[in-house]
Amino acid sequence: MKKKGIARILATIVIIGSMNTSFTYALENKHTGESSYAKIGKQKEELNVIKTGTTTMRLNVRKGGSTSYISLGKIEKGTKVEIVEVATTGWYKIKYQDDYGYISHKYVKIDKDTDRVYQNPSQYFQIQDNISFEGQGNYILKKGSMGLKVRKVQQKLGMSKTYKAIVGPVTISKIKAFQKKNGLKQTGEVDYKTWKKMGLSDDDWNNLGAYVSPIQVDENSTKKDCIETMISRAYDYLGTEYIVGASGKPGQGVDCSGLVMQALYAAGINPSPVNVIRHSQPGYEYESRNLFNSKKFKKISYKNRKRGDLIFYSNSNGVIIHIAIYLGNDKVIESWPNKVVVWPIKNSHRSRIAGVRRVFN
Repeated sequence: MKKKGIARILATIVIIGSMNTSFTYALENKHTGESSYAKIGKQKEELNVIKTGTTTMRLNVRKGGSTSYISLGKIEKGTKVEIVEVATTGWYKIKYQDDYGYISHKYVKIDKDTDRVYQNPSQYFQIQDNISFEGQGNYILKKGSMGLKVRKVQQKLGMSKTYKAIVGPVTISKIKAFQKKNGLKQTGEVDYKTWKKMGLSDDDWNNLGAYVSPIQVDENSTKKDCIETMISRAYDYLGTEYIVGASGKPGQGVDCSGLVMQALYAAGINPSPVNVIRHSQPGYEYESRNLFNSKKFKKISYKNRKRGDLIFYSNSNGVIIHIAIYLGNDKVIESWPNKVVVWPIKNSHRSRIAGVRRVFN
């Protein structure tokens, strides 16, 4: 009679296949050579670190990306964290005690040698750290020039105030008369000498047509932050006068393209070659057409429009004539004669929507 007992089996375990991190193992009995199989449950996937940072205060680490989730524990101010994901709420998913947890992005300073929390895919306009045309607005005003510098000149020449601040026949005639009276060459164009003779400043000569809104996003900004920054900057212009070819500071004057450019600049987007200087030059009144045709914005169907998208309008011939920023709930913010307003996406002034473009993707 054999003695009852527990047989000890020496086995080699070999991974022979996996799917969705569930692993199948082959167990080979070293005494008999026979194999048996076992399937182990799903293993926790290791997530790649996308950036690192340091906490700026003592924080709760939570189970999900908002304060409604339970706290898993706390980390102290000055703790280095490894970020593996950015939640739709903007919260960071971090490595925490051999697992993962979530902390508020508002209290983490991202290391300078790591990437932004959010950056557009490479085929679209990239979020910049610096955008400036300072000192580059020293262009001569000639036939067809537009914008704030032209408005300044027209005011000095005693012309009536109009949103069409364009150097046309009447303006040219008055410039020539001024030049003749002051012993200047009668070109009908405003160069630096004529500008100064009118008593206008060096600063305005160099910068009035080259204003760029300060960038208001940083390396911690999420996609939602970028969208809201763009919209918030547009709201700064509510009530600002509509002036053709203008893209100035709030209260100075902007047209539809000028408003959108300033909103984009605030969110770190430079839509070059479209820019504030070129917009004031002859032939570039409708920069909305060039923005519409840019491949660096994502083409979106009208039914899929979202807050922060650019809405383009056409005339009866299908030519792009206007641009606005979508706010949601079928509202847009736009510069339309005679000022920047919030209006329904379609109204009696312009209802032909030519297309939608997404800035942040």
